[in-house]
Amino acid sequence: MNKNNLIKLFIFIVSAVLLASMFVSFSGCSPKNKFVGEYSGTSGSFLKLNDDGTCIYSEDDSTGTGTGTWYIEDDTIYISVSNIGYTIYTDISNFDGGLLIKSDSSSWNDEYFKKVS
Repeated sequence: MNKNNLIKLFIFIVSAVLLASMFVSFSGCSPKNKFVGEYSGTSGSFLKLNDDGTCIYSEDDSTGTGTGTWYIEDDTIYISVSNIGYTIYTDISNFDGGLLIKSDSSSWNDEYFKKVS
Protein backbone atom coordinates (compact mmCIF):
# COMPACT_ATOMS: atom_id res chain seq x y z
CA MET A 1 0.00 0.00 0.00
CA ASN A 2 1.43 3.39 -0.92
CA LYS A 3 1.73 6.36 1.41
CA ASN A 4 -1.34 8.22 -0.02
CA ASN A 5 -3.59 5.20 0.46
CA LEU A 6 -2.37 4.78 4.05
CA ILE A 7 -3.14 8.44 4.78
CA LYS A 8 -6.62 8.10 3.26
CA LEU A 9 -7.25 4.93 5.26
CA PHE A 10 -6.07 6.63 8.45
CA ILE A 11 -8.34 9.64 7.83
CA PHE A 12 -11.28 7.32 7.09
CA ILE A 13 -10.74 5.34 10.31
CA VAL A 14 -10.35 8.46 12.44
CA SER A 15 -13.48 9.99 10.88
CA ALA A 16 -15.47 6.80 11.45
CA VAL A 17 -14.39 6.60 15.08
CA LEU A 18 -15.25 10.27 15.66
CA LEU A 19 -18.68 9.88 14.04
CA ALA A 20 -19.41 6.74 16.04
CA SER A 21 -18.40 8.39 19.31
CA MET A 22 -20.54 11.43 18.54
CA PHE A 23 -23.51 9.18 17.81
CA VAL A 24 -23.05 7.34 21.11
CA SER A 25 -22.59 10.62 22.97
CA PHE A 26 -25.77 12.18 21.66
CA SER A 27 -28.08 9.18 21.65
CA GLY A 28 -30.15 9.06 24.80
CA CYS A 29 -28.33 11.93 26.42
CA SER A 30 -31.01 14.55 26.19
CA PRO A 31 -30.86 17.02 29.10
CA LYS A 32 -34.34 15.76 29.96
CA ASN A 33 -33.21 12.20 30.57
CA LYS A 34 -31.63 12.75 33.98
CA PHE A 35 -34.92 14.19 35.26
CA VAL A 36 -37.13 11.41 33.93
CA GLY A 37 -38.39 9.19 36.74
CA GLU A 38 -40.57 9.02 39.82
CA TYR A 39 -40.39 11.48 42.70
CA SER A 40 -41.84 11.36 46.20
CA GLY A 41 -42.75 14.65 47.87
CA THR A 42 -42.15 15.49 51.53
CA SER A 43 -45.87 16.16 51.97
CA GLY A 44 -46.92 12.82 50.50
CA SER A 45 -47.27 13.93 46.87
CA PHE A 46 -46.10 11.87 43.89
CA LEU A 47 -44.67 13.08 40.59
CA LYS A 48 -43.66 11.04 37.57
CA LEU A 49 -41.85 12.71 34.69
CA ASN A 50 -41.93 10.62 31.50
CA ASP A 51 -39.36 10.76 28.71
CA ASP A 52 -42.00 11.85 26.18
CA GLY A 53 -42.77 15.07 28.08
CA THR A 54 -45.90 13.77 29.81
CA CYS A 55 -46.27 13.51 33.56
CA ILE A 56 -48.48 12.36 36.43
CA TYR A 57 -48.96 14.28 39.66
CA SER A 58 -50.97 13.09 42.64
CA GLU A 59 -51.77 13.96 46.22
CA ASP A 60 -53.52 11.91 48.90
CA ASP A 61 -56.17 14.60 49.41
CA SER A 62 -59.03 15.93 47.29
CA THR A 63 -56.53 17.10 44.65
CA GLY A 64 -56.31 13.49 43.47
CA THR A 65 -54.31 12.39 40.44
CA GLY A 66 -53.81 14.35 37.25
CA THR A 67 -51.92 14.03 34.02
CA GLY A 68 -50.14 16.68 32.04
CA THR A 69 -46.93 17.80 30.43
CA TRP A 70 -43.51 19.08 31.41
CA TYR A 71 -40.66 20.82 29.64
CA ILE A 72 -37.31 22.45 30.37
CA GLU A 73 -36.53 26.06 29.59
CA ASP A 74 -33.65 28.15 30.96
CA ASP A 75 -32.66 25.71 33.77
CA THR A 76 -36.27 25.44 34.92
CA ILE A 77 -38.71 22.55 34.64
CA TYR A 78 -42.29 23.70 34.06
CA ILE A 79 -45.10 21.27 34.90
CA SER A 80 -48.79 21.60 34.01
CA VAL A 81 -51.22 18.92 35.19
CA SER A 82 -54.98 18.52 34.98
CA ASN A 83 -55.66 18.33 38.73
CA ILE A 84 -54.21 21.74 39.59
CA GLY A 85 -55.13 24.91 37.73
CA TYR A 86 -51.71 26.54 37.57
CA THR A 87 -48.15 25.81 36.49
CA ILE A 88 -45.61 24.54 38.98
CA TYR A 89 -41.87 24.82 38.38
CA THR A 90 -38.43 24.04 39.76
CA ASP A 91 -34.91 25.37 39.23
CA ILE A 92 -32.64 22.56 37.98
CA SER A 93 -29.33 24.42 37.73
CA ASN A 94 -27.99 22.53 40.79
CA PHE A 95 -29.89 19.24 40.45
CA ASP A 96 -28.96 16.84 43.26
CA GLY A 97 -31.59 14.15 42.73
CA GLY A 98 -34.35 16.25 44.20
CA LEU A 99 -36.62 19.07 43.08
CA LEU A 100 -37.96 21.96 45.15
CA ILE A 101 -41.21 22.62 43.33
CA LYS A 102 -42.76 26.07 43.57
CA SER A 103 -45.61 28.04 42.00
CA ASP A 104 -46.68 31.64 41.70
CA SER A 105 -50.12 30.53 42.91
CA SER A 106 -50.95 31.16 46.57
CA SER A 107 -52.71 27.76 46.54
CA TRP A 108 -49.38 25.95 46.26
CA ASN A 109 -47.10 25.15 49.18
CA ASP A 110 -43.47 24.69 48.09
CA GLU A 111 -42.56 21.01 48.33
CA TYR A 112 -39.33 19.07 47.96
CA PHE A 113 -39.50 15.96 45.76
CA LYS A 114 -36.79 13.28 46.01
CA LYS A 115 -36.15 11.05 42.99
CA VAL A 116 -36.99 7.45 43.89
CA SER A 117 -36.52 5.75 40.51
